[in-house]
Amino acid sequence: RGGAEFARLGLARADLIGASRLSNPTLGGARLTADGASLTTINFALGLGDLLLLPARKRLSAADFQRTQRVVAQQMLVLVADVETAWYAAVSARQVATLRDAVANAASLSAELAQRFFDAGNIIELQLASERAAASQARIDAARAALDARRVRLALLRTLGVATEAAWKVPDTLPQPVATPSDAATLLALAERQRADLDAARREVALLEDALGVARRWRLLGELRIGGERERETPGQALSGPTLELALPIFDQGQAGIARAGAQLDASRAALRDLELAVGEDVRVALDQLDTARIAVAEFEKALVPAQQAVVAQQQLRVNFMLIGQFELLLAKRQEYDAYQGWFEALRDFWVAHTDLQRAIGGALPGSPTETKPALGPQELPGMPAEPDLYRNAPRAGAPDADAAPEAAAVERKEPQP
Repeated sequence: RGGAEFARLGLARADLIGASRLSNPTLGGARLTADGASLTTINFALGLGDLLLLPARKRLSAADFQRTQRVVAQQMLVLVADVETAWYAAVSARQVATLRDAVANAASLSAELAQRFFDAGNIIELQLASERAAASQARIDAARAALDARRVRLALLRTLGVATEAAWKVPDTLPQPVATPSDAATLLALAERQRADLDAARREVALLEDALGVARRWRLLGELRIGGERERETPGQALSGPTLELALPIFDQGQAGIARAGAQLDASRAALRDLELAVGEDVRVALDQLDTARIAVAEFEKALVPAQQAVVAQQQLRVNFMLIGQFELLLAKRQEYDAYQGWFEALRDFWVAHTDLQRAIGGALPGSPTETKPALGPQELPGMPAEPDLYRNAPRAGAPDADAAPEAAAVERKEPQP
């Protein structure tokens, strides 16, 4: 994408160079003979209309080149924002895949434990079926999460323009949220000043206003050529003198050119108004999304995740006193992992909204820190595997059947049991 945009800039520069040059003069000649006599004619002509319009052409082309520079600058900012968004999505998807892999492992172990209890006559068939269904659903969720992690990783590589075979990994953690300005009026004023596409649209309106003025000023100027001609007839003397060709504005007085320039100006003004409204809407929506994501992150971090941790701790105590069984504890643990997943996804939403807001104002947010601290990652949670099984939905040759022997499958994947 970046190469294509810079090529567009090169095309605009080529147009500028072409507008700064006069058309090449023409040189013609003829030799006519009859009954031993001959007539030789040589003529030279230069387009005078090009010379008269040269300053206007150069001015308009230079303005268009500057407008194209602003358009390309905006596209580069959009590309950077797209890369950041794809990176946050890839990190978050990897975190979710890690969590779902651990939940699937725990659910398989729970189903195996339920089978043993059922064989010993300690639980009824309904409880066994419930545990096996939960394990099956957990494996499906893990397979889908692994697929999503691979998909967003490929999307990141495609956005970066990197070969899909590249051997590299995204980090395991997202950054912690940072403080951002929340005054919509300040951000809107900032967007008005620094949005490159908005500046390009305003430059286009000014350019077309100038072009309309040129079309009106030179509406009667048609083909105009000045030159010289030399004619020699044998026998006889040579004749030479200046020539002038002028297109008479009888039928075409530039009405079409003026109408076209006026329509282009009206369309450009309408596009500018639409863009100004869109910029304001983008800033407000991105700011609302950022504020909502910040609330969600704080709620997960300060309330929901600690509450789920407390539930697990209390359930563990009840298991120790034999007030409940292992199944209730495993269920609480899975719910705790679900809360962690929600927290990680809320962090992703915060940073995506942060990127969208920067995209909306056309640059970095004022006061943004240059360095950020990493937030909690899934690898720091107890009982998590070192790597997510990103190929869970692609059966491997010789792999044990998870339904028949979940413990053997867990050992084959080298995943710690929670």
